[in-house]
Amino acid sequence: MKADYALEQLEASKFRVTVSPATSPLDRLVGLVLPVKGSDDPAGGTFVVSPAGIETGTGTVIAARDIHRIVLRNSAAHVRPVTTKTDPAEVAATDRSISRRARRAWKVWVEAGRRSTTLAAGLDQTTAFAVLTEVSRIMGTPIG
Repeated sequence: MKADYALEQLEASKFRVTVSPATSPLDRLVGLVLPVKGSDDPAGGTFVVSPAGIETGTGTVIAARDIHRIVLRNSAAHVRPVTTKTDPAEVAATDRSISRRARRAWKVWVEAGRRSTTLAAGLDQTTAFAVLTEVSRIMGTPIG
């Protein structure tokens, strides 16, 4: 299942963003939604955004004037396994597994005051970019 997000208008220019993570068929089979292996970030995310800034799901408030940038990153795309496997078929299977995991390993985070804070994780690329676009539009900041 692809990741998705919803906007809930709280005030004239204040919105709650709720992000549902991408899941694999195995996740649905066993009823789990897990973070990408090797990631400390929980899957999905909820936060409030306005032109004044962002309030994270944990209650941390980041003022717009303190935000350096909002970032999209794939936390699994750069992973290259270290393996003792020499069989080309086994190595190819490992690479395919990483590739599948990377499809839903996108996250959106905000950098402010020499810290980065994850807003949402476990996303596909399309949803991650859509969330970035919405946050940028609400805050009145250009993407680029």
